[in-house]
Amino acid sequence: MGKILSPGISRSTTSQLKGIACIMIAIHHYVHFASNSHNIVTYIISAHFGYLFVSLFFLLSAYGLTEAESAKRQSFGLFLKKRLFKICQPFIIMNIIALAIYGLVGYRTFSAKDVFLYTFGIKLIDPVCWYILVSLMLYIFFWISFQFKRNCYRVAVLLLLSVLYMLAGHFYFHLPENIYMSVLSFPLGMSLSLYKEQIWQWIRNRYFLVYNAVYVFAILAVAFGFHKLGINMFQTICMSFILVPTYLFISYKDVLKLKVLDFFGNISYEIYLVHMKVLVLMRLFISGYTNLASFMLLVLVFAYLFSLFLSFINKRKTNKVILTN
Repeated sequence: MGKILSPGISRSTTSQLKGIACIMIAIHHYVHFASNSHNIVTYIISAHFGYLFVSLFFLLSAYGLTEAESAKRQSFGLFLKKRLFKICQPFIIMNIIALAIYGLVGYRTFSAKDVFLYTFGIKLIDPVCWYILVSLMLYIFFWISFQFKRNCYRVAVLLLLSVLYMLAGHFYFHLPENIYMSVLSFPLGMSLSLYKEQIWQWIRNRYFLVYNAVYVFAILAVAFGFHKLGINMFQTICMSFILVPTYLFISYKDVLKLKVLDFFGNISYEIYLVHMKVLVLMRLFISGYTNLASFMLLVLVFAYLFSLFLSFINKRKTNKVILTN
């Protein structure tokens, strides 16, 4: 078990859930872009898995940030520098690798200007990289909200900034829905950390599972209503909140015991960065693509190798988990 952050929640559990979320996002993109199957399962995966598990990742990120900042406050410069390095260094390195591979195999040609823009994320080399840029924006929102002393103000300010971003993205910038639809999970993650003691008391209630069932049913009913009204924006927001009770149950009960989940958690960000590159190369070189199992195996192999490469260039001992019997 990892270090306990609060009653029943461990850092390792949060990491494991991030790994699961990134694997589900990779599966979502495979089904969405490469699968030839058409049934209710593939529809659900293609239509909703991306939103659901990006929401979970935002929630977990905000939870971890809140725990860290509550334990030790940092200046804006130090706060942003630490997060920039953690997110941007792997992002930039992966962009350079992708540019080199795409150029060598003849997938695309790049001008000097393109190389610069793609390397630093000014232009996105694949459509999933929006997550990195939005995460940086949310980190700034988080720091602003944490300047307030009272927890209720912190949550309210972060919620307000997130809603303003959503509204601006939808009505002013006309961004694709996936770029702003999941951000409300970020203030939700902050709330789960700031009010964890109250949540712990709630979870220990013997009617917890009943409350969860009612909660999920209510969310599904509201989402269905928005679907009938054709309001996809609010439908997706509702669907994103369905994972909250599942996260609470898994985290506080500490039910994730499999060692393989530690492995997934330790390379979760690498999985996110490499999976679309793997899919592009599969579509380029493998006739008819391949099956999902082969795709995920390639993603895990390349994500792990990339994590080792990052550890090597940063001259630090890797803490990635090697799977053993």
